[in-house]
Parts: sequence; C-alpha cells; structure tokens
Amino acid sequence: MRATITSALGNGQSSLGSQLAISGPVINGVRTYLGTGSSQGRLVDGAGNDVVSLFSGREQDVALIQARAYFNSVGVQSSYPQTLSAADSAPAYVPAPYGNASQTYGSDGSATTMTADGAVGERDDSAPTAPTADNPYGDVTQTVTLGHSPQDIAALTPTHIAALTNQQVRDLTPEQIRALSPAQIQALNPRELWDLRDEQIAAFTEQQIPAFTASQIQSFTAAQTSALRPDQIAAMTTDQIQAFAPAQIAALGREQIRALTTAQIGALSSAQVAAFTPDQIRALDDKQVAALSASQIQALSPQQIAAFGKEQIEGLTSTQIQALTAPQISALSAEELGHFTAQQFASFTAAQLSALTADQIQGLSGEQIRALSPEQIAALSPDVIAGFDRKQLQALSDAQIQALTAQQLQSLTEQDLRWLSDRQIEELTGPQWRAFTAGQITDLEKSHHNITTVRDIQNLSPAEIANLTLAQVATLRPDQIAELTPQQMAAFTTEQMTAWRGDELNQLSAAQLQALTPAQLQSLAIDQVQAFTPSQVSQFTGAQIASFTPQQISWFTIPQIQALTPEQISSLTSSQIEALSSDQIQALSPAQLQALTASQLQAFTNEQIPAFTAAQMQALTPKQISKV
Repeated sequence: MRATITSALGNGQSSLGSQLAISGPVINGVRTYLGTGSSQGRLVDGAGNDVVSLFSGREQDVALIQARAYFNSVGVQSSYPQTLSAADSAPAYVPAPYGNASQTYGSDGSATTMTADGAVGERDDSAPTAPTADNPYGDVTQTVTLGHSPQDIAALTPTHIAALTNQQVRDLTPEQIRALSPAQIQALNPRELWDLRDEQIAAFTEQQIPAFTASQIQSFTAAQTSALRPDQIAAMTTDQIQAFAPAQIAALGREQIRALTTAQIGALSSAQVAAFTPDQIRALDDKQVAALSASQIQALSPQQIAAFGKEQIEGLTSTQIQALTAPQISALSAEELGHFTAQQFASFTAAQLSALTADQIQGLSGEQIRALSPEQIAALSPDVIAGFDRKQLQALSDAQIQALTAQQLQSLTEQDLRWLSDRQIEELTGPQWRAFTAGQITDLEKSHHNITTVRDIQNLSPAEIANLTLAQVATLRPDQIAELTPQQMAAFTTEQMTAWRGDELNQLSAAQLQALTPAQLQSLAIDQVQAFTPSQVSQFTGAQIASFTPQQISWFTIPQIQALTPEQISSLTSSQIEALSSDQIQALSPAQLQALTASQLQAFTNEQIPAFTAAQMQALTPKQISKV
C-alpha cells in the first residue's frame, strides 16, 4: 500500500523559502522535512533546524533511530552518524503529518502504513525509485513504503515505548496493543494513557491487565474506566482495585460491578465503598455483599442502604447486620425489612430494634417476630407495638407477651386488645395487668367475655369468694390475685387453698400473706409451701410461723430457713424445732441461733445436737450453752 506525502504547508512549500520542501515523518511530535544543501541527508523542522539536534538524551537517541530508519526505507544516503546504541536495530514507529497515517520503519528498509481509521496496509519490500539529478531523493515525493506489524511493536524496548507521543499511543491498533509486554505496558506514560480510545482500552488482555501500575490505573478517565471489560476488571489485583479513585468506582457499570471478586470487594476502602451508586449497590450479589467488612458496611450512606434489594439483604451476615447504624436502619423500607430472614432479624441489637418505626414493621412476618427474644421485644418502641397488625400480635409467644413493658401495653388500642387471643391474655403478669388503664380494662371485658375481669374479682364478697369452685380458683390470673383484699384472702376455704398454684402463691403481697389463717396455712402441700419466696417467708407473722405444722417446717428450703427473722425463729414451737433437719440446722445464722430461747434449745434432740458446726457453737451465748 502506498501513501502520497505532501507538504502540510500546501503544494510542497514550507517556511524554508522558495526551495521545494519534501515532507518527512513526524518525530517526537515535530513535523519534519528533508533537508537540502548543507542539511542534505538530514531531517529538519520548518525553520531549517536539524530535528535530531532539537532533542537530548533518550529523545535524541529515539529521533536518531527514526531518522536513519526513514532514510533507509527510501534508499537515500543519510548523513547521520552510523554508530548508534544497541537499540539501533529496533524498528522505529513514526506517525505521518497530522495523524493522516501512521508508519513504522524497519531497519531493513521495509515499512507498513496504518491509516487514521485503523486500517493496516500490506508490507511492501519493493525498492524505491532511484535518485536522479533533478530528484536526489528518488520518488519520496510520490510514495513512501511504511511497516508496523504487532511483531514490530513487540520488538520495541520499554525505552522506545516511553518515548511515544500522545498521538502515537492513540494510533496504536488493538492488535498492536495486544502485542505489548508487561514491561512495555508499564513504560507507557500515565499522561499518554488519557488519550486511549475505548476500543484500545478494551483491547488489553486479561493477562496484560495486572501489569498496569497504580499510577497508570489512576490516570484512567471515568469514560476509560467504564470501557474496561468485566473480565478485565476481574483480572485486576487488589492493589490495582485500591488505586481506583471514588469517581472511577462510580463510573463502573453493573456488569463490571458483578465481575468484582470477593477479594477485590474486601479490599475496597471506605471512600470507595461510599462511592457506589444505588444501581451499583443493586448489582452486587449475595456473596459480594457478604465479603464487605463491618467498617465497609458502616461507610455506606443511608441512601445506599435504602438501595439494597432482596439479594443484597439476604447476603448480610449477623456481624454485618449488627454493624448497621441507627440512621442506616431507619433508611430501610417495610419491604426491605421483610426481606430479612427470621435468623437475620433475630441478630438485630436492642438499640437497632428501638430505631424501627411503625411504618417499617408493616413488612414483618409472624416468623420474623417469633424469632425475637423477650429482651428484643421489650426494646421495640410503643409505637411499633401499637403498629402490629392482627397476625403480628397473635404471633407473640407466651414469653414475648410477658416481656411487654407497661408503656408498650398502654399503647395498645381497643382493636389491638381484641386481636389478642385468650391464651395471650391469660399469660399477662400481675404488674402488666396493673399497667392497663381503666379504659383498656373495659375494652378487655368487652372483647374477652370468657375471662373474669379484675373488676369482677373486686366486687366479690367474702361469702362469694368462699363459693368459688376449685376450677374457678385454679384459673385466677395474676392481675386478679393482685387485686384480692385481705378480707377476701381470709375467706378462701382450706379446700380452695389446695387449688392454688405455686406461681399464684408467690405473687401474694405482704398484706395478703398476713391475712392467711392458721387453717389455710396448714392446708398447703409441699409444693405450695416451697413456692413462697424467701422474701415472702420473712413477711409472715410470728404467730403464722408457729401455725405451720412440724412437717411443713421440715419442707422449708434452705433459702426459706435462712430468710426467717430472729423474731420468727423465737416463735418456733418445740415440735417444729424437733422437725428441723441437719441441713436446716446448719443453715441457721449466728443471729438466728442467738434468738433461740432456753426451751427451744432444750427441744433439740440428741440426734440433732451433732449437726451444729463449731462456728455455730461459738455463736451461742454462755447462757445458751448452759441450756444445751
């Protein structure tokens, strides 16, 4: 293929005057012409200066190689020195004037033309027309043979590559780019990479991509970054990924984001993660999301969190979920919250749950709610509890119902109370019942007809109390028991007392306990006696303690024995003393021992005396010792 070379100044004329100025190659960005007269055999610029002499160092060496290669290719004797560096044998790449065509001269004189549209001409080894007296340069004014195959490019040294101008780099074909070695790639000036076209960027192979340095990666424009193929992105090292500026990260397309490996994702800085667009966030798959660290998660803005879809949410680990800040939690929509699995939702902290709003919880399923612990349920705001629909309320377990705080219960509307099942109502504790307002109690009476209300209990006379069936007594709720007056307590028959459960007895107040008669106390079975808390035991009067049977006293647990006050100890009868076991005796404190009277000490049997420890014997007063 042949290309006609004409003067850039028109009709072969240049600023060299009236002499015919024949255009030469562009060297290091300088337009050259064939010298005449004293400059014959050399290339000059428009002012007639020797082009090679315009440069120094490496650029001069490259210019000299290109000039000699040019003269070689046209069969004209060069007046440049013949002794050059070892790089003299390398082909020289030279663009034609103004980018009309690029050309590479081989040291053998062969050349190939590449036009501006990227077309590469055939290699032409034919000899040029011989010089004549009228035309000392032969047919150079008509045709020039050019050559620059990928093999020629591959033969260039990194030094030659580094000397390429912006235009020369921009003129590289995809085939030539694919011929570049890692060393040649690293020799490319980052400033020259700015001019690479999209098709040139895409021409680099997966094997070449890791050769780019961090500074070269950072020189890519946003457009060039977006031109990278997904497989090129995947081929990048973590150091290269970390070299991307936030603006470059934001320029990546969905497929490029999808191509990022989990190692690359994990290597991103907080600033890079914060640069993700909502569309890029939605492009992440569950494995990529799971690769984000807690600090990377916290670097995401609430708006980025709001862009999470089902796939991204399902990829979150419990550690990542617990790293979410209150503003990030608040950014989640009801639909997004609904995407969390029950196991994921259970990993929310109390602080995170307290940040949820009534609107957000609309998307929660019964399974998600049941996954919460009682402590997590208690952390929900009253507005959130009041925002539960029927299915959500009825999903609450017994333990979750009992975890509801006074403020949460008071937020329940008439409709909410109607949605609660009878089973859930029965699980409410005494303090919870006392938390209800008078209006809520009325609402409960209307919606749950099969339960006896607090108001009903309060209106029963002692005689009516005594007429309750054992089944009715057994179904008394904590809130009803809490409202029983001392007079009502004393009205229960001994038969009715046998129907009391342990969890009912241990809710009795001091006033209710002290209202119990000796007959009622003596009717209690072992599980009922042991159901009293140590605090309740200490609230019995001395007369009540003395009314327990010796067998009931032997049922007292060690904590119950230790809870007896000195006054209660002094009320024990001789029969009760004789019923004490060795463990119960050894549980007595010095204060309790010193409260024993002479008659009580004499009531201890010969079998019981050895149970006293040395420390207990030392705690007795001399007067007490004399009575033992």
